[in-house]
Amino acid sequence: MENMAFSFEGFPDHMEEKKNRKLATLEWLQKEKIPYTSHNNGIHLKITMNGKTIDFWPTTGCIKVNNSYLLKDLNYLKNFKTTKEKE
Repeated sequence: MENMAFSFEGFPDHMEEKKNRKLATLEWLQKEKIPYTSHNNGIHLKITMNGKTIDFWPTTGCIKVNNSYLLKDLNYLKNFKTTKEKE
């Protein structure tokens, strides 16, 4: 049993990081006034940006654009928004 307790030692930190990524994403979307819908208590977001709907899972960093999955993060969305605004 001692080994089992050791393997879960970092689990609370991991969950806190996921929560922080989700909250940072929601805060940024609201600040930038980017329309989105929240699903599964904020675990899955459908974001409308630059005429596209982007599926984003902020806790894992998974993004789906044009039926392609990418492992990215909030910085990718910020760059996507900035790049499309310049066009």
